[in-house]
Amino acid sequence: MRDGFSDTLAELGLAEVPFHGSTIDHSIEQIRARTLQIMQRGDRPDGIVSAAGGATFALVAGIEDAGLTLGDDVDVVSKQWSKMLHLFRPRLLVVDEDFRLAGRELARSVIGCIAGAPAGSLQSLTRPGPVVSHHL
Repeated sequence: MRDGFSDTLAELGLAEVPFHGSTIDHSIEQIRARTLQIMQRGDRPDGIVSAAGGATFALVAGIEDAGLTLGDDVDVVSKQWSKMLHLFRPRLLVVDEDFRLAGRELARSVIGCIAGAPAGSLQSLTRPGPVVSHHL
């Protein structure tokens, strides 16, 4: 996901605003606080890509703490597996992650590994669905 993001930014001539000091492994409050700091900068991003639905809740809170409006001042696109993000904020842009497919692929890989299959033969890649917005 990270490599695809970087490659596409380069292809489009866009620049990344680094989000150092916070990852999806940090607490919700840490992500929220770091988002607020970034949104208060003069070179704040006008869009954020989130790899985790849970972290997206904190990102949105930080954006709103900075007095910015989701969908007007800042766009956020996030993966989600639970279909809950649009209930939280309809202006979020989401890509649905097929959690069941991921589980099946994981089980296939584990069984293949136990059977002695080479690791390279156990990898899979699924094309994500479209980015969806429920904003009216």
